[in-house]
Amino acid sequence: MNGRIVWLFHLLCFTGAALQMTGPSTYKARVGSIAHIPCTFTAHKLPADPKYFAVIWNLEGKHILSYDNIVTSTDPRYSLDKDRALNGSAHLTISNTFPSDGGIYTCSVIDSPVRREKEIRVKISGAALQMTGPFTYEARVGSIAHIPCTFKADKLPANPKYFAIFWYLKGKHILSYDNTVIPTDPRYSLDKDRALNGNASLTISNPSVSDGGLYTCSVNYSSFLMKRKISMTLSARPLLSMLGSVQRNRENTLTCMANRYFPNDINVTWYKDGKVLKNQSMGEPLQYDNGTYQVNSTAKITPSDDDRNKTFSCRIQHVSLQEPLQEDFQLSYEGTNNQEFQSESSSHVVIIIGIVIAVVLIIGIIAAVILCRQKRKRKGQAFGVCPLLQCPSSTDESIV
Repeated sequence: MNGRIVWLFHLLCFTGAALQMTGPSTYKARVGSIAHIPCTFTAHKLPADPKYFAVIWNLEGKHILSYDNIVTSTDPRYSLDKDRALNGSAHLTISNTFPSDGGIYTCSVIDSPVRREKEIRVKISGAALQMTGPFTYEARVGSIAHIPCTFKADKLPANPKYFAIFWYLKGKHILSYDNTVIPTDPRYSLDKDRALNGNASLTISNPSVSDGGLYTCSVNYSSFLMKRKISMTLSARPLLSMLGSVQRNRENTLTCMANRYFPNDINVTWYKDGKVLKNQSMGEPLQYDNGTYQVNSTAKITPSDDDRNKTFSCRIQHVSLQEPLQEDFQLSYEGTNNQEFQSESSSHVVIIIGIVIAVVLIIGIIAAVILCRQKRKRKGQAFGVCPLLQCPSSTDESIV
């Protein structure tokens, strides 16, 4: 009996001695760098058997990462190399360290049935500068774009003596701020006061298609440099217009134009009473000098009396639209055969043209009267020389 106890005692002692924690108890890193917090150990047999092996990391007593066949973490910045851990190096890697990452870490290694722990004090030094904000930004052609670049620092507003900002588009310098904002294009601007308080966003007035791409915001504060890349995509809403006239009992071509849109991918469809017209086709898109596009969709119809008051629609679907863009019109018919059908859209155009012509005629008549009166005064004649309008007599004082 005593022999078995001695044997178990030696077995436990041997197993315990087979797992020993090694490595330093302190570690230093700079803000924004990649930290590799050390946790090394020796064991009787390496690599360890994954069935009986585990690693647990805690920060100030709070669990942040574990490895037990798989690595799970509470922050995507935390990681651990499984193969290296099985061979005696269970380092915790932290990408883009923050000042808050400093503190006391505990590395626990379990090689069943033995568990060993080691504390490592981590100090994060350097300027407390952290880049924040999204990595993508969407803007509209012709609007005002505010490409985001925000950051946090130990002390804000920043001291202008130790602070600078640089903006790049596709690797090419476009704006700098070092006490003075200097852009390479008058459309670029930056608010100095907001920049000193953590918002170095770039403003672009009237952006065009060519302004899309990968931007880099570089913030230099107290000899510490951090960069952030932001991809800006642009879109332009299409303008919809319909062309063509419609007559009964003959083939007519309806044209729907999508104009000034970007990007090129677009869908233009014709409908009759909500059903897709069969005889329709899309033309080849044309690109303007500013990068936007124009495309026509045509539909051929042969309207009859049965089509009276039917609703025809042109619908556009595009990434710039939250909902499809659609215009409807109804065919109306009055009178005898072979008279022209007219859509609501075209009738509105006729009314507008009529009003414009009437206004022009009235202005022309008034101008002619004034001209005649002026000539009469200069030449002392009773009548002017207008071929279509006789000038008023000298006794008519109502026209002035």
